[in-house]
Amino acid sequence: MESKMLSIRSFERNQVLLNLINKIITHLQLKQYGIAQADEDDDLVKAQKILVAFLKKINDAVTTIGEGYQILKGVDVRERSFIRKFIDAKRKSRQYKSILFKKSPLEVSALLESDNANPGELIAALTDLRNLINEHLALDLKDLVGDI
Repeated sequence: MESKMLSIRSFERNQVLLNLINKIITHLQLKQYGIAQADEDDDLVKAQKILVAFLKKINDAVTTIGEGYQILKGVDVRERSFIRKFIDAKRKSRQYKSILFKKSPLEVSALLESDNANPGELIAALTDLRNLINEHLALDLKDLVGDI
Protein backbone atom coordinates (compact mmCIF):
# COMPACT_ATOMS: atom_id res chain seq x y z
CA MET A 1 0.00 0.00 0.00
CA GLU A 2 1.22 3.45 -0.84
CA SER A 3 2.85 5.52 1.92
CA LYS A 4 0.32 8.35 1.61
CA MET A 5 -2.60 5.96 1.98
CA LEU A 6 -1.06 4.41 5.10
CA SER A 7 -0.55 7.91 6.50
CA ILE A 8 -4.18 8.81 5.78
CA ARG A 9 -5.45 5.68 7.53
CA SER A 10 -3.09 6.29 10.44
CA PHE A 11 -4.19 9.93 10.68
CA GLU A 12 -7.87 8.94 10.78
CA ARG A 13 -7.24 6.19 13.35
CA ASN A 14 -5.26 8.57 15.54
CA GLN A 15 -7.97 11.22 15.39
CA VAL A 16 -10.56 8.68 16.54
CA LEU A 17 -8.28 7.52 19.36
CA LEU A 18 -7.66 11.10 20.50
CA ASN A 19 -11.39 11.76 20.55
CA LEU A 20 -12.01 8.64 22.66
CA ILE A 21 -9.17 9.45 25.05
CA ASN A 22 -10.44 13.01 25.49
CA LYS A 23 -13.96 11.71 26.18
CA ILE A 24 -12.71 9.36 28.90
CA ILE A 25 -10.37 11.93 30.48
CA THR A 26 -13.17 14.50 30.58
CA HIS A 27 -15.51 11.97 32.18
CA LEU A 28 -12.88 11.04 34.81
CA GLN A 29 -12.13 14.67 35.63
CA LEU A 30 -15.83 15.50 36.00
CA LYS A 31 -16.27 12.39 38.14
CA GLN A 32 -13.46 13.58 40.43
CA TYR A 33 -15.46 16.77 41.02
CA GLY A 34 -18.65 14.83 41.67
CA ILE A 35 -20.36 15.72 38.40
CA ALA A 36 -22.19 12.71 36.95
CA GLN A 37 -22.85 12.24 33.23
CA ALA A 38 -25.52 9.56 32.98
CA ASP A 39 -26.51 10.48 29.42
CA GLU A 40 -23.11 9.56 27.96
CA ASP A 41 -22.72 6.10 29.51
CA ASP A 42 -23.12 4.20 26.21
CA ASP A 43 -20.54 6.38 24.45
CA LEU A 44 -18.17 6.03 27.38
CA VAL A 45 -18.46 2.23 27.45
CA LYS A 46 -17.86 2.10 23.70
CA ALA A 47 -14.82 4.39 24.03
CA GLN A 48 -13.40 2.24 26.82
CA LYS A 49 -13.83 -0.96 24.79
CA ILE A 50 -12.11 0.51 21.74
CA LEU A 51 -9.21 1.81 23.86
CA VAL A 52 -8.85 -1.51 25.67
CA ALA A 53 -8.64 -3.28 22.29
CA PHE A 54 -6.06 -0.73 21.08
CA LEU A 55 -3.93 -1.15 24.22
CA LYS A 56 -4.07 -4.93 23.93
CA LYS A 57 -3.00 -4.63 20.29
CA ILE A 58 0.01 -2.53 21.35
CA ASN A 59 0.88 -5.08 24.02
CA ASP A 60 0.56 -7.96 21.56
CA ALA A 61 2.74 -6.20 18.97
CA VAL A 62 5.63 -5.75 21.40
CA THR A 63 7.51 -8.76 22.69
CA THR A 64 10.12 -8.56 25.40
CA ILE A 65 13.46 -10.09 24.57
CA GLY A 66 15.82 -10.03 27.52
CA GLU A 67 16.50 -6.36 28.22
CA GLY A 68 15.03 -5.12 24.95
CA TYR A 69 11.88 -5.19 22.86
CA GLN A 70 10.96 -6.47 19.44
CA ILE A 71 8.00 -5.65 17.21
CA LEU A 72 6.16 -8.70 15.94
CA LYS A 73 5.81 -9.24 12.21
CA GLY A 74 2.55 -8.47 10.47
CA VAL A 75 2.29 -4.86 11.63
CA ASP A 76 2.03 -2.23 8.86
CA VAL A 77 4.66 0.49 8.48
CA ARG A 78 2.69 3.26 10.24
CA GLU A 79 1.72 0.99 13.14
CA ARG A 80 5.33 -0.19 13.37
CA SER A 81 6.41 3.45 13.60
CA PHE A 82 3.94 4.04 16.44
CA ILE A 83 5.13 0.90 18.27
CA ARG A 84 8.73 2.11 17.94
CA LYS A 85 7.67 5.45 19.46
CA PHE A 86 6.00 3.53 22.27
CA ILE A 87 9.14 1.48 22.93
CA ASP A 88 11.28 4.66 22.88
CA ALA A 89 8.84 6.34 25.28
CA LYS A 90 9.28 3.46 27.74
CA ARG A 91 12.93 4.49 27.95
CA LYS A 92 12.09 8.17 28.55
CA SER A 93 11.05 7.88 32.19
CA ARG A 94 11.36 11.62 32.80
CA GLN A 95 8.89 12.51 30.07
CA TYR A 96 6.52 9.53 30.32
CA LYS A 97 5.87 8.73 33.98
CA SER A 98 2.57 6.83 33.95
CA ILE A 99 1.96 3.11 34.40
CA LEU A 100 1.45 2.82 30.65
CA PHE A 101 5.21 3.11 30.23
CA LYS A 102 6.45 1.97 33.65
CA LYS A 103 4.46 -1.27 33.50
CA SER A 104 2.43 -2.20 30.41
CA PRO A 105 -0.58 -1.30 28.27
CA LEU A 106 -2.42 -4.19 29.93
CA GLU A 107 -2.26 -2.34 33.26
CA VAL A 108 -4.07 0.60 31.68
CA SER A 109 -6.58 -1.79 30.08
CA ALA A 110 -7.29 -3.22 33.52
CA LEU A 111 -7.85 0.29 34.89
CA LEU A 112 -10.22 1.11 32.04
CA GLU A 113 -12.21 -2.04 32.73
CA SER A 114 -12.29 -1.52 36.50
CA ASP A 115 -15.13 0.30 38.23
CA ASN A 116 -12.99 1.42 41.16
CA ALA A 117 -9.76 2.42 39.38
CA ASN A 118 -7.72 5.33 40.65
CA PRO A 119 -8.90 8.18 38.37
CA GLY A 120 -5.64 10.13 38.75
CA GLU A 121 -3.55 7.16 37.67
CA LEU A 122 -5.80 6.48 34.69
CA ILE A 123 -5.85 10.15 33.65
CA ALA A 124 -2.02 10.24 33.78
CA ALA A 125 -1.76 7.09 31.63
CA LEU A 126 -4.30 8.33 29.09
CA THR A 127 -2.63 11.74 28.95
CA ASP A 128 0.72 10.08 28.20
CA LEU A 129 -0.93 7.96 25.52
CA ARG A 130 -2.56 11.06 24.05
CA ASN A 131 0.83 12.83 23.96
CA LEU A 132 2.42 9.87 22.17
CA ILE A 133 -0.42 9.72 19.64
CA ASN A 134 -0.06 13.47 19.03
CA GLU A 135 3.65 12.97 18.27
CA HIS A 136 2.79 10.23 15.81
CA LEU A 137 0.03 12.37 14.31
CA ALA A 138 2.58 15.07 13.57
CA LEU A 139 4.55 12.57 11.47
CA ASP A 140 1.41 11.62 9.56
CA LEU A 141 0.65 15.27 8.86
CA LYS A 142 4.20 15.89 7.70
CA ASP A 143 3.93 12.94 5.32
CA LEU A 144 0.56 14.14 4.00
CA VAL A 145 1.14 17.87 3.82
CA GLY A 146 4.90 18.18 3.75
CA ASP A 147 6.89 21.09 5.11
CA ILE A 148 4.84 24.25 4.92
